Amino acid sequence: MSTLTRYLSREFVQNFFLCLGTFATIYLIVEFFERINAFLHNQAPLTQMASYFLNKIPGSSLRWPQPRFFCRRSLPWAPCPGTTRSWP
Repeated sequence: MSTLTRYLSREFVQNFFLCLGTFATIYLIVEFFERINAFLHNQAPLTQMASYFLNKIPGSSLRWPQPRFFCRRSLPWAPCPGTTRSWP
């Protein structure tokens, strides 16, 4: 493995986990403010609230749109702009 490959891999991994952590944090903050009234209304203990949010972290990554969703939606429309411009 060359020095350049190691450097690029390290930079990519650092940026990937930084972005992943940022999105997970934003997701948890939004989820907290959506659920806080329900927790307070039902007088849930702090340990139960912490357990709920810690268990939401792995599931949040599964709810993000997958690349295959975009491919199925956008690829059938890809030839359309080219065909409309080819007419005089």
